[in-house]
Amino acid sequence: MNLSINLNTKNYNIIIKEGLSDNLPNHLRKFNNGQRFILCYSSNLSNYVPIIISELKMQKFDVVELEIKDGEKYKSIDYVQILAQSLMELNCKRDSILLALGGGTVGDIIGFLSSIFMRGIKYINLPTTLLSMVDSSLGGKTAVNFNMTKNVLGTFHQPELVYIDPTFLKTLSKKHIYSGIGEIVKYGLISNRKILDQLINNYDCIVQLKNFELIKEIIYQSCLVKKLFIEKDELDNGFRNILNFGHTLGHIIESKYQHKKITHGESILIGMYLSLKLSKKKKIMSKKIYNSILDIFKKFNINKNYKIDSSDLEKINFDKKANNHRLRFILLENFGCPNICDDITKDDIKKII
Repeated sequence: MNLSINLNTKNYNIIIKEGLSDNLPNHLRKFNNGQRFILCYSSNLSNYVPIIISELKMQKFDVVELEIKDGEKYKSIDYVQILAQSLMELNCKRDSILLALGGGTVGDIIGFLSSIFMRGIKYINLPTTLLSMVDSSLGGKTAVNFNMTKNVLGTFHQPELVYIDPTFLKTLSKKHIYSGIGEIVKYGLISNRKILDQLINNYDCIVQLKNFELIKEIIYQSCLVKKLFIEKDELDNGFRNILNFGHTLGHIIESKYQHKKITHGESILIGMYLSLKLSKKKKIMSKKIYNSILDIFKKFNINKNYKIDSSDLEKINFDKKANNHRLRFILLENFGCPNICDDITKDDIKKII
């Protein structure tokens, strides 16, 4: 399964296919002009690295490896500086290409690093988590956290290629499969209800990784939705904001409960649940639609012990979607009918938390 992202600045392909180590050299050949490739990977994937390196070297690629520390605490400018030093020691030049093998955190870090190293070098995303496959690996948003605020330092820097091998999902715990489910639910709510129906009807099969053809189809359909938003609004100036449904409050929850190892997807599911409550409170969504969506949400066993209070709302001032003194929220009128609302107050939010 293939699709492409077509932008004014560049085009690139998304390939969804099993067998990354066997197929990667063929897909990288057009980028290979004798320069150095740096395979950047998280430690939990170290068993896969030797065969990937071996296959690339057999095809005359100059490739070296760089292990990346994974986790939100490493999404920092300090760690990026450490990695920049590592690139210099690996003799990385302006024509070098970084290969980001890992989940969303690794993709964010390597994407950001590639955007600033020597004023910008190329990178390729090789996502290994469901979350990164359906969301963070495409679209060119790169970022690190700063001053207890998520993704506040970042750039737009599109990859050259995204290669999605669903068999890497076997390396994940159910908790991290569940994390990816959160973003898939979002696509079903804001754009394509068929994705949501397919997810619900085959939920146990998907979570237990019993049908990779079905999983590939859901990944493909999710990428199609994100493609639509990326191509219409590459720099997230308006329309693409809709992809942030559930994220404003979700990011607060994620930061607040980091010590409990809450995942991004869990946080976003809670953020979407609160955004649905706000949609009904503001009379954007009818009670009937609200109740029908809540019936669906029961399937996901949202942990309502993760809560936010009035003091947490101060962090919204730093949210990238806030504009002056107005709070921008993505609310929902119906399945596939999102609304960008710029008139939400903190008092509105206090009523639904």
